[in-house]
Amino acid sequence: MSFYGDVTEAASLAGLDSSKITTAMQQVVDDYIDAEINKDSFKEITGQVDYYDIERTGQSWLILKHMPVISISSVIDNQRANNPVTLATDSYVVDLESAIIQLDAVNSNDYTNAQDYFTFGKQSVKVTYDYGYEFVPDIIQSFANLLIAKWAEFADQQSTLDGLKSVQIGDYKESFDNSMKNVSVKYDSQISGLLNRAKAIYGRGV
Repeated sequence: MSFYGDVTEAASLAGLDSSKITTAMQQVVDDYIDAEINKDSFKEITGQVDYYDIERTGQSWLILKHMPVISISSVIDNQRANNPVTLATDSYVVDLESAIIQLDAVNSNDYTNAQDYFTFGKQSVKVTYDYGYEFVPDIIQSFANLLIAKWAEFADQQSTLDGLKSVQIGDYKESFDNSMKNVSVKYDSQISGLLNRAKAIYGRGV
């Protein structure tokens, strides 16, 4: 399993051995970053399948539910009927950053599997695609490493803790064993600075 942070770098920041960095720490950091920046994930998600309602006739575009888009595997129109059409890959154009599919039948060489409009109806279109990030953005990895390091450093100082079982930042809390103490980490200027920069860059879904 891959995480946003790098164990070696986080341990170096904390001045600790990498064995002090737990999977629980890494997972909570990932979940917290996703929640704070309002992202599905900064990892690569493959084989995502979504269904789309076409709510008006003559609609030639749709906006995918997740972004940024890495690639489109297939676009199937009228998928609930007896004669669904897998659209030719040259019959539509994809804006990867804004996650918009625009039909472009006029430029297709496959007239049988090209069309000007999507079929009207509920869940009429099925799209299979990959989205997210092939590589974790540098600022996200730096933010993750810093949070992990702070928690690892704090946990290492708590001789009564048998490993990190629960963590909390502000109102966000993740518990792994209710019998264990919570570990709370207050933001410092470096952490809040990285969070604000990450929100500015990725907070609108880019």
